[in-house]
Amino acid sequence: MSKRKGILWLLALLMLLTGCSSGNEASLSTPTPLPEVLDAPEVEANGALADAARALLSPYEKQLALVAQQSRNNYSYTIPSEMISKMARDAQEMGAVPQNGFYQFTWRQSGNHTYTATGLEVHQSSDVIPTETPDVLDVEYDPMETQNMGDFSVSGGGQFDRSYQYTVADDLSFGRVEITNILNNEVTGHEVFSFSVRGKTLYFVYGALDLAASLDSLESTGMYLVSAGMLEENALEIVDYHVTGADALPQAESLDFQKLLSSITPLARISAKGSRVSVFP
Repeated sequence: MSKRKGILWLLALLMLLTGCSSGNEASLSTPTPLPEVLDAPEVEANGALADAARALLSPYEKQLALVAQQSRNNYSYTIPSEMISKMARDAQEMGAVPQNGFYQFTWRQSGNHTYTATGLEVHQSSDVIPTETPDVLDVEYDPMETQNMGDFSVSGGGQFDRSYQYTVADDLSFGRVEITNILNNEVTGHEVFSFSVRGKTLYFVYGALDLAASLDSLESTGMYLVSAGMLEENALEIVDYHVTGADALPQAESLDFQKLLSSITPLARISAKGSRVSVFP
């Protein structure tokens, strides 16, 4: 893998960094290990919404745990638990209370985040770059061996803002969250999550703006990567695919999973019935 790929990967990672605080400078001296298999997160919050979230997710915990044991390369199954758990934590932090049957509130994180990386740090970081680097980072490179000696540096960052805008029924029968990332007054990320409970089935749709990394920025392709799924006590179906824009994202309230499968080109899929789990590709 070329050194240019290493630089691009670091820039993409640092531009997407969300756990930043005002005035902090990112350190690249300690490599970050790749994630291992994830279990569905528990709801670690208090309050009426947190209690409702635990009750909502409880029937699906066994099935999600079975999938976690066999799904090492696809973490789509964690999406509904992660989003609903964060919703409960944010509601507690914001002191949100329902009005007219709905929780409607916004959680925001912001700060001034900057980073600096030397050539030596870029070179060392290549040890932890995933082998399946997206093709968008596969650019031509004219070698400059002196860069390995740390005689250059790249820096960037600036004013960062992330907002979560929630609209959720107080009985958690359905809900929606829109997530927007802004860096220096430019949108650098957009995500939409919706869920709906119909009978004993939890339907969910998550869409994230697809971004391409250039040498010093992230550029939007206009496409959204979608994970759509349905969870039952002893079954799970999730499919990942692309749509052309936010307007093409399906809504969980009206999601017909089998009809969806017949109308898309899947990128990946998880299908589970009891202890039988199929993950492909």
